[in-house]
Amino acid sequence: MSKISRALLAATLMSVGALATTPITTHAATNGASTVQTTTDPLTTVKEPNIVIIKSAQAKVYSNPQLSQATGRTLPFASSWAATAVAKNTETGTVTAYQVATNQWIAANDITTQADFVGVQQPATGVIYISSATSKTYANPDLTGQANGSLPFKSGWKYTAVFKNGYGRIISYQVSTHQWVPAGNVQTDSHLVMSLEPGRGILRITKKGGASTYSATGQVNGHLAYGSRWRYAWILTDATRKVVAYQVGGNQFVTPEDSIESK
Repeated sequence: MSKISRALLAATLMSVGALATTPITTHAATNGASTVQTTTDPLTTVKEPNIVIIKSAQAKVYSNPQLSQATGRTLPFASSWAATAVAKNTETGTVTAYQVATNQWIAANDITTQADFVGVQQPATGVIYISSATSKTYANPDLTGQANGSLPFKSGWKYTAVFKNGYGRIISYQVSTHQWVPAGNVQTDSHLVMSLEPGRGILRITKKGGASTYSATGQVNGHLAYGSRWRYAWILTDATRKVVAYQVGGNQFVTPEDSIESK
């Protein structure tokens, strides 16, 4: 399959974050430390599988559901764990602790089951390309508060950090001090940020055996003979202004790899 076919098809795919089975590496957390108090209320334990995410800077691990015997171990901020049971107050029904392993319990006020409510900033480098018409920037990595700027379509920006939610999914990229760009508005591959632009000329098919033509969705929809010449009026370019394809018909594109400019 040609480069244009692969790129256009890939542009329709959505990335899906996966639950972390091991702790997510974090920066020093700014959240408050664990403040759990030992409970003497009557408890019952119930099997309730769940995924829990640590929301305290460090969550203490206890060997009993009453949270009276600390193990000396802690779990880091934003790490995810598979809980198998909960401890509930028999009088109120309130969940007070989650079991994440044999003889390992975490206080309920140190975790959340909503990964989008937990975030962590990590150093990272690379280049992003704006794939929306314009993209607002925000001072906060979780994209809360008012926007403080905007970036134009197809512009490229170096980033120095990323902000991830509790599932490890990237929420935003830092492109400058106090400027974070929503991950949903960008691509890290310039070839996936494309637009049609005016461009006139004549192409000669150079691929032995002829060249396939492709639709805007990357499907083969025609064949052009080797050595034949075709006029084009539009070009498809990526974020670096590189020509990805020439439009030789209403919905027919030819790749530069299969053709050459001709007089």
